[in-house]
Amino acid sequence: MILIISVNNKPAVSALETMDQVAEIRPGSVIPVVVMRDDKQLTFQVTVQEYPASN
Repeated sequence: MILIISVNNKPAVSALETMDQVAEIRPGSVIPVVVMRDDKQLTFQVTVQEYPASN
């Protein structure tokens, strides 16, 4: 299991709140995402992309 700890240095309190935080970040920005996997804390640098429009 992977647990998201923080996104862009802000705690990941809930999925909805985290999605709202990411939605406010400009596409192309690189942000840190901290996760817990197999009892290890890992930090990834993630490039934010625009959410594709549904057809």
